[in-house]
Amino acid sequence: MLSDQEKQQYGNRCPAGFKKQSVLGKGGIAIVWLAIDQATGAQVAMKQFPKTSGKFDSSAGVEIQI
Repeated sequence: MLSDQEKQQYGNRCPAGFKKQSVLGKGGIAIVWLAIDQATGAQVAMKQFPKTSGKFDSSAGVEIQI
């Protein structure tokens, strides 16, 4: 699924109430996961940005605003 480098870069974070299922795709700034909303059972696409020291690079900031 994820390489050792990606595991270190992205970690195993997931918002409360969601469960990651599988990787849908990988891009230049994020990994997109198929996830389940545990409250509703709905399938969702969840974008995970790399771990940083509390900051996003400028390209990630554009994604967050959308």
